[in-house]
Amino acid sequence: MDRMKRLYAYFFRGLITFLPVGLTVYVLFLFVTWVEGLAMQMLRPFTGEFYLPGLGIVLGTGLILVLGFLVSQPS
Repeated sequence: MDRMKRLYAYFFRGLITFLPVGLTVYVLFLFVTWVEGLAMQMLRPFTGEFYLPGLGIVLGTGLILVLGFLVSQPS
């Protein structure tokens, strides 16, 4: 019976460790795909059907950097 308690403890410790990492990766994925779609909608009149791969990652990183800069400024 002691083995089962230990297995449950290992399982829940692993789950508690995995959930924040998995949730962060999922939210970042959603953010990048949203920014990519938004950027392509805005650029579509200029670029036509030309697809710019990785634009969402670049713009998402830029937005996060600008947000971090704005939050770091003293009031």
